[in-house]
Amino acid sequence: MGEPYSRQSRFAIQTGYTAKWDGTITSSSPPGSAMSITNSISGEKLPNWKSIVRAGGNATTPCSGSELSGRNSWFSATRNLVYKDATRPDNPVNTTQTWDGYYPFTFAWPSIGVPSDIKSRIRDRCLRTFLSNALSAQTGTRAGETLGEIRETIHMMTRPLASLQELVLGHFSRLQKRRRGLQSKRQALKVITDSYLELNFGWNPLAKQIGEAYVAWQNRGNHYDFVRVHGSASEDYSGASSVWYLPGLSLISNQGTFQTVSKCSVRMDGMVKTGASGTNWSVPRTFGLLPEQFVPTLWELIPYSFVVDYFTNVGDIIQSMCFPFSSLAWAKETTRDSTTFIFGTPRYLEFNPLASYQTLISDRHSIIGSNVKFTGKSWSRLPIIQSSQLIPSLHLYVPLVSKPWVNIGALLAQKSSGLVPYYPPNRR
Repeated sequence: MGEPYSRQSRFAIQTGYTAKWDGTITSSSPPGSAMSITNSISGEKLPNWKSIVRAGGNATTPCSGSELSGRNSWFSATRNLVYKDATRPDNPVNTTQTWDGYYPFTFAWPSIGVPSDIKSRIRDRCLRTFLSNALSAQTGTRAGETLGEIRETIHMMTRPLASLQELVLGHFSRLQKRRRGLQSKRQALKVITDSYLELNFGWNPLAKQIGEAYVAWQNRGNHYDFVRVHGSASEDYSGASSVWYLPGLSLISNQGTFQTVSKCSVRMDGMVKTGASGTNWSVPRTFGLLPEQFVPTLWELIPYSFVVDYFTNVGDIIQSMCFPFSSLAWAKETTRDSTTFIFGTPRYLEFNPLASYQTLISDRHSIIGSNVKFTGKSWSRLPIIQSSQLIPSLHLYVPLVSKPWVNIGALLAQKSSGLVPYYPPNRR
Protein backbone atom coordinates (compact mmCIF):
# COMPACT_ATOMS: atom_id res chain seq x y z
CA MET A 1 0.00 0.00 0.00
CA GLY A 2 1.46 3.38 -0.99
CA GLU A 3 1.71 6.49 1.13
CA PRO A 4 -0.73 9.31 0.22
CA TYR A 5 0.99 12.29 -1.39
CA SER A 6 -0.23 15.70 -2.54
CA ARG A 7 1.19 19.09 -3.46
CA GLN A 8 -0.44 22.39 -4.37
CA SER A 9 0.61 25.76 -5.76
CA ARG A 10 -1.18 28.92 -6.84
CA PHE A 11 -1.28 30.58 -10.25
CA ALA A 12 -2.83 33.92 -11.17
CA ILE A 13 -2.82 36.28 -14.16
CA GLN A 14 -1.46 39.79 -13.55
CA THR A 15 -3.97 42.49 -14.51
CA GLY A 16 -4.47 46.25 -14.37
CA TYR A 17 -4.77 48.91 -17.09
CA THR A 18 -5.59 52.59 -17.64
CA ALA A 19 -7.23 54.22 -20.69
CA LYS A 20 -6.86 58.01 -21.08
CA TRP A 21 -8.10 60.64 -23.51
CA ASP A 22 -6.14 63.85 -23.48
CA GLY A 23 -4.87 62.99 -20.01
CA THR A 24 -8.29 62.19 -18.52
CA ILE A 25 -8.92 58.60 -17.36
CA THR A 26 -11.85 57.17 -19.28
CA SER A 27 -11.58 53.54 -18.24
CA SER A 28 -9.39 51.57 -15.84
CA SER A 29 -8.94 48.36 -13.93
CA PRO A 30 -6.94 48.41 -10.67
CA PRO A 31 -3.71 46.35 -10.48
CA GLY A 32 -4.37 42.87 -9.25
CA SER A 33 -4.88 39.35 -10.46
CA ALA A 34 -7.46 37.26 -12.28
CA MET A 35 -8.01 33.55 -12.85
CA SER A 36 -6.57 32.50 -9.50
CA ILE A 37 -6.02 28.76 -10.00
CA THR A 38 -4.78 26.00 -7.69
CA ASN A 39 -2.27 23.71 -9.38
CA SER A 40 -2.19 20.32 -7.74
CA ILE A 41 -0.74 16.84 -7.91
CA SER A 42 -1.84 13.88 -5.81
CA GLY A 43 -1.09 10.21 -5.68
CA GLU A 44 0.68 7.57 -3.66
CA LYS A 45 4.35 7.08 -2.84
CA LEU A 46 5.91 3.62 -2.85
CA PRO A 47 9.28 3.82 -1.08
CA ASN A 48 10.46 0.32 -2.09
CA TRP A 49 9.42 0.55 -5.75
CA LYS A 50 12.91 -0.23 -7.08
CA SER A 51 13.09 -3.64 -5.40
CA ILE A 52 9.57 -4.46 -6.64
CA VAL A 53 10.53 -3.63 -10.25
CA ARG A 54 13.74 -5.67 -10.03
CA ALA A 55 11.65 -8.65 -8.98
CA GLY A 56 9.37 -8.17 -12.01
CA GLY A 57 6.47 -6.86 -9.95
CA ASN A 58 4.08 -3.94 -10.51
CA ALA A 59 5.18 -0.85 -8.60
CA THR A 60 2.86 1.60 -10.36
CA THR A 61 0.66 3.72 -8.11
CA PRO A 62 -2.23 6.01 -9.16
CA CYS A 63 -1.32 9.63 -9.76
CA SER A 64 -3.08 12.67 -11.21
CA GLY A 65 -2.58 16.39 -11.41
CA SER A 66 -3.33 19.64 -13.21
CA GLU A 67 -1.34 22.79 -13.87
CA LEU A 68 -1.91 26.17 -15.50
CA SER A 69 1.09 28.27 -16.53
CA GLY A 70 1.85 31.34 -18.62
CA ARG A 71 2.55 35.04 -18.42
CA ASN A 72 0.57 38.13 -19.33
CA SER A 73 1.90 40.82 -21.67
CA TRP A 74 2.02 44.58 -21.28
CA PHE A 75 0.05 46.32 -24.01
CA SER A 76 0.37 49.94 -25.06
CA ALA A 77 -1.92 51.59 -27.61
CA THR A 78 -1.80 55.21 -28.79
CA ARG A 79 -3.59 57.35 -31.38
CA ASN A 80 -2.89 61.02 -31.99
CA LEU A 81 -5.10 63.08 -34.31
CA VAL A 82 -4.46 66.60 -35.57
CA TYR A 83 -7.28 68.19 -37.57
CA LYS A 84 -9.05 71.43 -38.41
CA ASP A 85 -12.58 72.00 -37.11
CA ALA A 86 -14.70 74.61 -38.86
CA THR A 87 -16.83 75.09 -35.73
CA ARG A 88 -13.94 75.80 -33.37
CA PRO A 89 -11.65 78.80 -33.18
CA ASP A 90 -8.73 76.93 -31.54
CA ASN A 91 -7.44 75.28 -34.72
CA PRO A 92 -5.75 72.98 -35.30
CA VAL A 93 -7.19 70.51 -32.75
CA ASN A 94 -4.72 68.01 -31.21
CA THR A 95 -6.21 65.00 -29.40
CA THR A 96 -4.62 61.80 -28.05
CA GLN A 97 -6.01 58.57 -26.62
CA THR A 98 -3.85 55.96 -24.87
CA TRP A 99 -4.20 52.51 -23.29
CA ASP A 100 -1.50 50.99 -21.07
CA GLY A 101 -1.46 47.92 -18.87
CA TYR A 102 -2.29 44.23 -18.58
CA TYR A 103 -5.52 42.95 -20.07
CA PRO A 104 -7.61 40.93 -17.55
CA PHE A 105 -7.74 37.70 -19.58
CA THR A 106 -10.26 35.05 -18.58
CA PHE A 107 -11.02 31.73 -20.22
CA ALA A 108 -12.62 28.38 -19.46
CA TRP A 109 -10.31 26.24 -17.33
CA PRO A 110 -10.37 23.28 -17.03
CA SER A 111 -11.25 23.32 -20.70
CA ILE A 112 -12.91 20.60 -22.75
CA GLY A 113 -9.79 20.24 -24.91
CA VAL A 114 -9.72 17.18 -27.15
CA PRO A 115 -13.22 15.64 -27.57
CA SER A 116 -13.85 12.32 -25.85
CA ASP A 117 -14.34 10.36 -29.09
CA ILE A 118 -10.91 11.47 -30.35
CA LYS A 119 -9.37 10.59 -26.98
CA SER A 120 -10.85 7.12 -27.24
CA ARG A 121 -9.38 6.71 -30.72
CA ILE A 122 -5.95 7.84 -29.49
CA ARG A 123 -6.05 5.31 -26.65
CA ASP A 124 -7.00 2.52 -29.05
CA ARG A 125 -4.02 3.33 -31.29
CA CYS A 126 -1.73 3.30 -28.28
CA LEU A 127 -3.20 0.00 -27.09
CA ARG A 128 -2.75 -1.56 -30.55
CA THR A 129 0.95 -0.64 -30.56
CA PHE A 130 1.47 -1.80 -26.98
CA LEU A 131 -0.07 -5.23 -27.57
CA SER A 132 1.76 -5.63 -30.87
CA ASN A 133 5.09 -4.93 -29.17
CA ALA A 134 4.20 -7.27 -26.32
CA LEU A 135 3.45 -10.11 -28.75
CA SER A 136 6.63 -9.39 -30.70
CA ALA A 137 8.63 -9.70 -27.48
CA GLN A 138 7.20 -13.21 -26.96
CA THR A 139 7.17 -14.49 -30.54
CA GLY A 140 9.27 -13.65 -33.57
CA THR A 141 6.59 -13.92 -36.25
CA ARG A 142 3.01 -15.08 -36.93
CA ALA A 143 3.65 -18.10 -39.08
CA GLY A 144 0.02 -19.17 -38.81
CA GLU A 145 -1.05 -16.64 -41.42
CA THR A 146 1.57 -17.88 -43.90
CA LEU A 147 0.53 -21.52 -43.37
CA GLY A 148 -3.16 -20.62 -43.61
CA GLU A 149 -2.57 -18.95 -46.98
CA ILE A 150 -0.14 -21.57 -48.25
CA ARG A 151 -2.08 -22.26 -51.47
CA GLU A 152 -2.26 -18.59 -52.33
CA THR A 153 1.40 -18.18 -51.34
CA ILE A 154 2.50 -21.01 -53.64
CA HIS A 155 0.38 -19.62 -56.49
CA MET A 156 1.82 -16.15 -55.96
CA MET A 157 5.40 -17.49 -56.05
CA THR A 158 4.85 -19.69 -59.11
CA ARG A 159 2.84 -17.09 -61.04
CA PRO A 160 3.86 -13.61 -59.83
CA LEU A 161 1.62 -10.79 -61.04
CA ALA A 162 -0.58 -13.26 -62.92
CA SER A 163 -2.93 -10.59 -64.29
CA LEU A 164 -0.08 -8.61 -65.83
CA GLN A 165 1.42 -11.81 -67.21
CA GLU A 166 -1.87 -12.87 -68.80
CA LEU A 167 -2.31 -9.40 -70.34
CA VAL A 168 1.10 -9.46 -72.05
CA LEU A 169 0.88 -13.08 -73.24
CA GLY A 170 -2.70 -12.58 -74.40
CA HIS A 171 -1.73 -9.50 -76.37
CA PHE A 172 1.04 -11.37 -78.21
CA SER A 173 -1.39 -14.21 -78.90
CA ARG A 174 -3.84 -11.79 -80.48
CA LEU A 175 -1.08 -10.24 -82.57
CA GLN A 176 -0.21 -13.68 -83.88
CA LYS A 177 -3.83 -14.07 -84.95
CA ARG A 178 -3.58 -10.67 -86.64
CA ARG A 179 -6.26 -9.13 -84.45
CA ARG A 180 -6.16 -5.40 -84.22
CA GLY A 181 -7.26 -3.18 -81.40
CA LEU A 182 -6.07 -2.41 -77.88
CA GLN A 183 -7.27 -3.55 -74.47
CA SER A 184 -10.44 -1.88 -73.28
CA LYS A 185 -10.20 0.60 -70.39
CA ARG A 186 -12.07 -1.83 -68.17
CA GLN A 187 -9.56 -4.64 -68.84
CA ALA A 188 -6.60 -2.31 -68.33
CA LEU A 189 -8.06 -1.05 -65.03
CA LYS A 190 -8.52 -4.61 -63.79
CA VAL A 191 -4.89 -5.48 -64.63
CA ILE A 192 -3.62 -2.45 -62.73
CA THR A 193 -5.77 -3.05 -59.66
CA ASP A 194 -5.03 -6.80 -59.58
CA SER A 195 -1.29 -6.13 -59.74
CA TYR A 196 -1.52 -3.44 -57.05
CA LEU A 197 -3.46 -5.66 -54.64
CA GLU A 198 -1.11 -8.59 -55.20
CA LEU A 199 1.92 -6.44 -54.42
CA ASN A 200 0.36 -4.62 -51.46
CA PHE A 201 -1.42 -7.54 -49.78
CA GLY A 202 0.58 -10.45 -51.15
CA TRP A 203 4.26 -9.88 -51.77
CA ASN A 204 4.85 -7.19 -49.16
CA PRO A 205 3.36 -9.17 -46.21
CA LEU A 206 5.05 -12.38 -47.41
CA ALA A 207 8.48 -10.72 -47.57
CA LYS A 208 7.95 -9.28 -44.10
CA GLN A 209 6.93 -12.65 -42.63
CA ILE A 210 9.92 -14.41 -44.23
CA GLY A 211 12.24 -11.80 -42.74
CA GLU A 212 10.63 -12.09 -39.29
CA ALA A 213 10.85 -15.89 -39.41
CA TYR A 214 14.57 -15.73 -40.24
CA VAL A 215 15.27 -13.29 -37.39
CA ALA A 216 13.17 -15.38 -34.99
CA TRP A 217 15.15 -18.53 -35.84
CA GLN A 218 18.49 -16.74 -35.50
CA ASN A 219 17.48 -15.34 -32.08
CA ARG A 220 15.92 -18.52 -30.70
CA GLY A 221 16.81 -18.90 -27.03
CA ASN A 222 18.49 -15.50 -26.91
CA HIS A 223 15.65 -13.75 -25.07
CA TYR A 224 15.56 -12.24 -21.60
CA ASP A 225 13.07 -13.54 -19.06
CA PHE A 226 11.45 -10.07 -18.97
CA VAL A 227 11.30 -7.51 -21.78
CA ARG A 228 10.24 -3.87 -21.39
CA VAL A 229 7.61 -2.81 -23.96
CA HIS A 230 5.63 0.34 -24.58
CA GLY A 231 3.14 1.93 -26.92
CA SER A 232 2.17 5.55 -27.49
CA ALA A 233 -0.14 7.69 -29.58
CA SER A 234 -1.04 11.38 -29.69
CA GLU A 235 -3.15 13.79 -31.67
CA ASP A 236 -3.55 17.57 -31.90
CA TYR A 237 -6.90 19.31 -31.96
CA SER A 238 -7.62 22.93 -32.88
CA GLY A 239 -10.64 24.39 -31.16
CA ALA A 240 -12.86 27.24 -32.28
CA SER A 241 -11.37 30.72 -32.59
CA SER A 242 -12.87 34.08 -31.59
CA VAL A 243 -11.80 37.70 -31.16
CA TRP A 244 -10.92 40.03 -28.28
CA TYR A 245 -10.07 43.73 -28.01
CA LEU A 246 -8.56 46.28 -25.64
CA PRO A 247 -11.55 47.80 -23.76
CA GLY A 248 -12.43 51.40 -23.00
CA LEU A 249 -11.28 52.86 -26.33
CA SER A 250 -13.49 54.90 -28.67
CA LEU A 251 -10.73 56.41 -30.80
CA ILE A 252 -8.58 53.29 -31.23
CA SER A 253 -10.39 50.52 -33.03
CA ASN A 254 -8.58 47.23 -32.46
CA GLN A 255 -9.08 43.49 -32.65
CA GLY A 256 -7.06 40.45 -31.59
CA THR A 257 -7.61 36.76 -32.26
CA PHE A 258 -8.13 34.09 -29.64
CA GLN A 259 -7.78 30.37 -30.29
CA THR A 260 -7.14 27.14 -28.45
CA VAL A 261 -4.86 24.29 -29.48
CA SER A 262 -5.17 21.03 -27.57
CA LYS A 263 -3.18 17.82 -27.55
CA CYS A 264 -3.88 14.44 -26.02
CA SER A 265 -1.26 11.72 -25.66
CA VAL A 266 -1.51 8.24 -24.21
CA ARG A 267 1.43 6.01 -23.32
CA MET A 268 1.44 2.44 -22.01
CA ASP A 269 4.49 0.83 -20.46
CA GLY A 270 4.93 -2.67 -19.16
CA MET A 271 7.11 -5.71 -18.64
CA VAL A 272 6.41 -8.92 -20.55
CA LYS A 273 7.37 -12.43 -19.46
CA THR A 274 8.85 -13.97 -22.60
CA GLY A 275 9.09 -17.57 -21.39
CA ALA A 276 11.61 -18.09 -24.19
CA SER A 277 15.02 -17.62 -22.58
CA GLY A 278 17.84 -20.17 -22.68
CA THR A 279 16.61 -23.71 -23.21
CA ASN A 280 12.96 -22.76 -22.67
CA TRP A 281 12.48 -21.73 -26.28
CA SER A 282 10.16 -23.78 -28.48
CA VAL A 283 9.17 -23.83 -32.14
CA PRO A 284 5.50 -22.88 -31.48
CA ARG A 285 6.51 -19.91 -29.32
CA THR A 286 9.29 -18.78 -31.64
CA PHE A 287 7.06 -18.81 -34.74
CA GLY A 288 3.85 -17.55 -33.12
CA LEU A 289 1.91 -20.82 -33.22
CA LEU A 290 0.55 -20.55 -29.68
CA PRO A 291 -3.13 -21.29 -28.90
CA GLU A 292 -3.92 -17.66 -28.00
CA GLN A 293 -2.96 -16.63 -31.53
CA PHE A 294 -5.26 -19.05 -33.35
CA VAL A 295 -8.34 -16.82 -33.27
CA PRO A 296 -6.56 -13.62 -34.46
CA THR A 297 -4.94 -15.69 -37.23
CA LEU A 298 -8.30 -17.12 -38.30
CA TRP A 299 -9.71 -13.60 -38.46
CA GLU A 300 -6.83 -12.50 -40.71
CA LEU A 301 -7.51 -15.46 -43.03
CA ILE A 302 -11.18 -14.62 -43.53
CA PRO A 303 -11.63 -13.10 -47.01
CA TYR A 304 -12.09 -9.32 -46.92
CA SER A 305 -11.43 -9.11 -43.18
CA PHE A 306 -8.99 -6.32 -44.00
CA VAL A 307 -11.90 -4.33 -45.43
CA VAL A 308 -13.75 -4.60 -42.09
CA ASP A 309 -10.59 -3.51 -40.26
CA TYR A 310 -10.37 -0.49 -42.55
CA PHE A 311 -13.54 0.99 -41.09
CA THR A 312 -13.69 -0.66 -37.65
CA ASN A 313 -11.32 -1.94 -35.00
CA VAL A 314 -12.77 -5.46 -34.89
CA GLY A 315 -9.33 -6.98 -35.47
CA ASP A 316 -7.89 -5.01 -32.54
CA ILE A 317 -10.70 -6.17 -30.26
CA ILE A 318 -10.13 -9.82 -31.22
CA GLN A 319 -6.39 -9.47 -30.66
CA SER A 320 -6.93 -7.81 -27.26
CA MET A 321 -9.40 -10.46 -26.05
CA CYS A 322 -6.95 -13.23 -26.98
CA PHE A 323 -3.90 -11.58 -25.44
CA PRO A 324 -2.58 -13.64 -22.47
CA PHE A 325 -2.88 -11.09 -19.65
CA SER A 326 -0.89 -13.35 -17.32
CA SER A 327 2.19 -12.73 -19.47
CA LEU A 328 2.36 -9.15 -18.22
CA ALA A 329 4.55 -8.74 -15.14
CA TRP A 330 3.26 -5.20 -14.77
CA ALA A 331 1.77 -2.43 -16.93
CA LYS A 332 0.68 1.17 -16.56
CA GLU A 333 -1.18 3.77 -18.60
CA THR A 334 -0.42 7.50 -18.61
CA THR A 335 -2.74 10.06 -20.20
CA ARG A 336 -1.69 13.66 -20.76
CA ASP A 337 -3.96 16.49 -21.91
CA SER A 338 -2.78 19.99 -22.69
CA THR A 339 -4.58 23.06 -23.99
CA THR A 340 -2.81 26.26 -25.04
CA PHE A 341 -4.86 29.46 -24.98
CA ILE A 342 -3.37 31.90 -27.50
CA PHE A 343 -4.29 35.60 -27.48
CA GLY A 344 -2.83 37.35 -30.51
CA THR A 345 -1.62 40.95 -30.30
CA PRO A 346 -4.49 43.29 -31.28
CA ARG A 347 -4.10 44.96 -34.64
CA TYR A 348 -5.19 48.49 -35.41
CA LEU A 349 -8.36 48.80 -37.50
CA GLU A 350 -8.52 51.81 -39.77
CA PHE A 351 -11.52 54.10 -39.31
CA ASN A 352 -12.19 57.84 -39.66
CA PRO A 353 -13.82 59.41 -36.57
CA LEU A 354 -13.97 62.96 -38.08
CA ALA A 355 -17.16 64.69 -39.15
CA SER A 356 -17.75 66.32 -42.54
CA TYR A 357 -16.78 69.76 -41.20
CA GLN A 358 -13.46 68.46 -39.85
CA THR A 359 -10.30 68.16 -41.99
CA LEU A 360 -7.54 65.72 -41.08
CA ILE A 361 -3.98 67.04 -40.86
CA SER A 362 -2.14 64.03 -39.35
CA ASP A 363 -2.99 60.63 -37.87
CA ARG A 364 -0.43 58.62 -35.90
CA HIS A 365 -1.24 55.34 -34.18
CA SER A 366 0.46 52.25 -32.77
CA ILE A 367 -0.27 49.14 -30.72
CA ILE A 368 2.63 47.48 -28.93
CA GLY A 369 2.52 44.10 -27.22
CA SER A 370 3.19 40.41 -27.75
CA ASN A 371 1.14 37.27 -28.11
CA VAL A 372 -0.05 35.86 -24.82
CA LYS A 373 -0.06 32.12 -24.20
CA PHE A 374 -1.42 30.22 -21.25
CA THR A 375 -1.01 26.45 -21.13
CA GLY A 376 -3.17 24.16 -19.06
CA LYS A 377 -2.06 20.58 -18.46
CA SER A 378 -3.66 17.62 -16.78
CA TRP A 379 -2.40 14.08 -16.46
CA SER A 380 -3.24 10.79 -14.85
CA ARG A 381 -1.39 7.52 -14.34
CA LEU A 382 -3.09 4.22 -13.58
CA PRO A 383 -1.79 0.67 -13.12
CA ILE A 384 -3.21 -1.91 -15.53
CA ILE A 385 -4.35 -4.67 -13.21
CA GLN A 386 -7.08 -6.48 -15.14
CA SER A 387 -7.53 -7.72 -18.70
CA SER A 388 -10.60 -5.56 -19.36
CA GLN A 389 -8.34 -2.49 -19.37
CA LEU A 390 -6.68 -3.85 -22.53
CA ILE A 391 -9.89 -4.28 -24.57
CA PRO A 392 -10.83 -1.30 -26.75
CA SER A 393 -14.39 -0.25 -27.42
CA LEU A 394 -15.86 -0.74 -30.90
CA HIS A 395 -15.35 2.20 -33.26
CA LEU A 396 -16.36 3.12 -36.78
CA TYR A 397 -14.03 5.56 -38.49
CA VAL A 398 -12.54 6.74 -41.77
CA PRO A 399 -9.19 5.02 -42.46
CA LEU A 400 -6.22 6.97 -41.08
CA VAL A 401 -3.56 5.40 -43.31
CA SER A 402 -1.93 7.37 -46.11
CA LYS A 403 -4.01 7.32 -49.29
CA PRO A 404 -6.86 5.60 -47.43
CA TRP A 405 -9.13 4.98 -50.41
CA VAL A 406 -6.56 3.55 -52.81
CA ASN A 407 -6.84 -0.02 -51.52
CA ILE A 408 -10.63 0.09 -51.30
CA GLY A 409 -10.83 1.59 -54.79
CA ALA A 410 -8.58 -1.11 -56.20
CA LEU A 411 -10.71 -3.78 -54.53
CA LEU A 412 -13.94 -2.40 -56.02
CA ALA A 413 -12.43 -1.81 -59.46
CA GLN A 414 -11.24 -5.39 -59.90
CA LYS A 415 -14.67 -6.66 -58.70
CA SER A 416 -13.24 -9.02 -56.07
CA SER A 417 -11.73 -11.43 -58.58
CA GLY A 418 -8.59 -13.33 -57.67
CA LEU A 419 -8.54 -12.45 -53.97
CA VAL A 420 -7.94 -14.76 -51.02
CA PRO A 421 -8.91 -17.57 -50.83
CA TYR A 422 -7.26 -18.68 -54.09
CA TYR A 423 -9.19 -20.83 -56.55
CA PRO A 424 -7.54 -22.37 -59.63
CA PRO A 425 -8.71 -20.87 -62.95
CA ASN A 426 -10.79 -23.93 -63.88
CA ARG A 427 -12.92 -23.53 -60.73
CA ARG A 428 -13.81 -19.86 -61.16
